[in-house]
Amino acid sequence: MKTIARCPMAPEEFDGLPESTQPFQLIEGQLVVAPSPDRFHQRLSGIIFAKIFLYLEDQPGLGEVYQAPFDVQLPGQNVFQPDVMFFGRDHLDRLTDRRAIGAPDLVVEILSPSTAGYDLNEKRLHYARSGVAELWIVDPERKHLRVYFPGQGIEMPVRVLKAGQVLTTDLLPGFKLPLNRLFR
Repeated sequence: MKTIARCPMAPEEFDGLPESTQPFQLIEGQLVVAPSPDRFHQRLSGIIFAKIFLYLEDQPGLGEVYQAPFDVQLPGQNVFQPDVMFFGRDHLDRLTDRRAIGAPDLVVEILSPSTAGYDLNEKRLHYARSGVAELWIVDPERKHLRVYFPGQGIEMPVRVLKAGQVLTTDLLPGFKLPLNRLFR
């Protein structure tokens, strides 16, 4: 796992860092600074964000979607930057001007060589303990998307989708994301 920096830091120190588009995360009290995501990662993130954003435009009041860099503070010494996150109407109170304090309803993590270990391990487990209802892990290399329902167990995905299949979620009734759009 390649990271630029990893050092112990308290949440208060993390809050004192200057605003940046560089991916800074606090994972179990360790400041993790990774290289910027590559072009394919950004394309995937953009497509997923745009599809959810446009869906929500036609579903006023259902919730809000954000994409990194936007901080999500979870219990303990954890401040993550999911690639894409959705907060349903019942959890909009978790949003502050600076960050979200508490779990999104839906988290999307797109694996990158520098952060895949964190996404698949520490962050996945913290999302489960913090109340994330649904987690999508997109694997650009293997060209598949894993869907987890952390409340039903985080060890195994409930679905693994590939190109040619369509992703749906009960969190966004009627939402459809053809994976051919992601994995061309």
